[in-house]
Amino acid sequence: MTADTRDLDALHAALDADPSDRVTRLALADWYEEYGDDVMAAGLRWMVGFGVRPGRSGGRHVWRRFGVGYEDRQVFLPDDLFDRLRGQVYPAAEAVGTKGYRSRRAAEEALCRAPVSPAVATA
Repeated sequence: MTADTRDLDALHAALDADPSDRVTRLALADWYEEYGDDVMAAGLRWMVGFGVRPGRSGGRHVWRRFGVGYEDRQVFLPDDLFDRLRGQVYPAAEAVGTKGYRSRRAAEEALCRAPVSPAVATA
């Protein structure tokens, strides 16, 4: 089946407008599953199940290690999962334990495509 990227782009645009929208994130997971990307589908469902999503800091979309000061608890990831993420590690002292990305989509893709699927991670 050929993927209709217009639907994919529309789902991502909806999440850019409202990153807390769990229903849209689940619809996005369904889209990825329908087009054979089970890793992304599982990761997005894991995000919804554990209530996590990237936050914003300094113009970047970020994930944070548990215990790092931040007002939005939804950006925290378990240490073992955080360590597997690819991303820019912030060197500033106030951002220790933070990995940043150019977009919400890039942050979520990094989480979903961590070397071990987040679907098997424990929180």
